[in-house]
Amino acid sequence: MKLLIYTFSLAFLALLAGCGASQDKKSAFKIKSKVNFNSIQQNSSIEFRVESNKQYKMDSIHVFLNQKKLVYIENQLQIPDVQIGNHSLDVKVYASNELHELRKKIRILSDKPAKLWDYEVLASYDHDTNKYTQGLEFVGDTLYESTGQVGNSYIFAYNPFTGESFQKQELQPPFFGEGITLWDNRLIQLTWKGSKGFTYDKNTLKPTGDFSYNKSKEGWGLSHDQNYIYKSDGTEKIWKLSPENLEEQSFIQLGTNKSLFKNANELEIVGDKIFANVYLKESVMVIEKNTGVIEGILNFAELKKEITKDENWDENNSVLNGIAYHNRRKSFFITGKNWNKIFEVRIYPPSE
Repeated sequence: MKLLIYTFSLAFLALLAGCGASQDKKSAFKIKSKVNFNSIQQNSSIEFRVESNKQYKMDSIHVFLNQKKLVYIENQLQIPDVQIGNHSLDVKVYASNELHELRKKIRILSDKPAKLWDYEVLASYDHDTNKYTQGLEFVGDTLYESTGQVGNSYIFAYNPFTGESFQKQELQPPFFGEGITLWDNRLIQLTWKGSKGFTYDKNTLKPTGDFSYNKSKEGWGLSHDQNYIYKSDGTEKIWKLSPENLEEQSFIQLGTNKSLFKNANELEIVGDKIFANVYLKESVMVIEKNTGVIEGILNFAELKKEITKDENWDENNSVLNGIAYHNRRKSFFITGKNWNKIFEVRIYPPSE
């Protein structure tokens, strides 16, 4: 406010003077703590206090996180098992029959480290090396696959067990195809930097419409559960979209007990877990769907060693990307950009 006072006109200065009492009341309170508010763990207790000028006597203090009241007793604040990420603490101080409000930015991280998950290879199937894979999803034995690169972006429907092809739909330039998911009779496709996605009839792959992005400027991966479409955009966020109109409703933020993480790419949801390819890495993150906690990592580097490279191979970009779950077989199907194989694997959490 001081910069405004010295640089604005005298008329506006007079207006500020009229509001001076309100500003004084806000500045009469401050949060004091030795806690690093950029690294607070779930299920922890942190100490902070609210200090005031002598002219104010505090009657009560109430602390809220995402509009939910937290337990704050004797300068101890209990952080529950909430979504991790960047948040704001809203502190309401009642003093001398008046309400004073403070806000403190905090970053909540997991209270447990990510663990290494394991897998076994069950089988492998042929995969066209011309496919710069961006999305995979099963419906029965039909595998839907989307590819990227401008001028080489397609959607395919085929049976990987028999090799039978069903439909193919091209995405016209200048769009770069990204992740897909299926909801009812629609196939939903993202584009990378086109700021929009497209919808298709599931059975024919004929285009049926498009939709615009909002706060998420890029499209990377897609998946869904019973209630939402989940969209990654290269940031630490995974967005939850309305299945009806594909508008952004909310988001989760991804991280461990150390930091937040970006670059979730292709997505697959099984139960309460999101399995996310990591951009330009041969690994998959296992994410708690409700909190954003990265609870596990799968290292698929050994699979890449089984790939036969041909003229379509790109040392910089032919990386792991593409994960789909086959519900009846209870197995995952893993491939990569320009890979000549799709691997069927079974995934195991670490033993306790």
